[in-house]
Amino acid sequence: MIKLRHLIVLAALLAPPALGESTTDEAEVTRQLMELQAEIQKFKDMLEQTKGQRSNLENNLEANEKQISELLKKIEAIEKNMGDGEKKLEGLRREESRLNNLKNSQQEQIAAQIRGAYKLGKQEHLKVVLNQEDPSRISRVMTYYDYLNRARAARVEEYRNTLSAMEAVVAD
Repeated sequence: MIKLRHLIVLAALLAPPALGESTTDEAEVTRQLMELQAEIQKFKDMLEQTKGQRSNLENNLEANEKQISELLKKIEAIEKNMGDGEKKLEGLRREESRLNNLKNSQQEQIAAQIRGAYKLGKQEHLKVVLNQEDPSRISRVMTYYDYLNRARAARVEEYRNTLSAMEAVVAD
């Protein structure tokens, strides 16, 4: 629109002067032509400046879009890590619950064995030997007591392992 108007004005200025006009009109036309050229140059400069600003804005937009893309990728990675962490935490909670149940069961079994050993007496081996019973029977009873003691020791060791496993779960 601006160019069309400028061309019309330029054409009017360059049109041959009407008969009877003086040379002062030529000077006026030249002055107007120079003003038009200056104005055209001003618009060209504005256009170049606008192009430069547009280029800068496009570069800024591209940089911002890249940053947004990187941030979205980081957010996705963080969300994935959070999901994995929640799954691991839930697994650790289940394992802790299982180990607590196992520990309670083992405590009850050990307590029952201790009560049973207490009821038998503190020196049951000595009583069996001093009773002067059949040696083969004494041997069987002693073997039986040995099995019971090994079973108690095994249960106590299982209990210790359970406690160690619980400490490891809590540490995770």
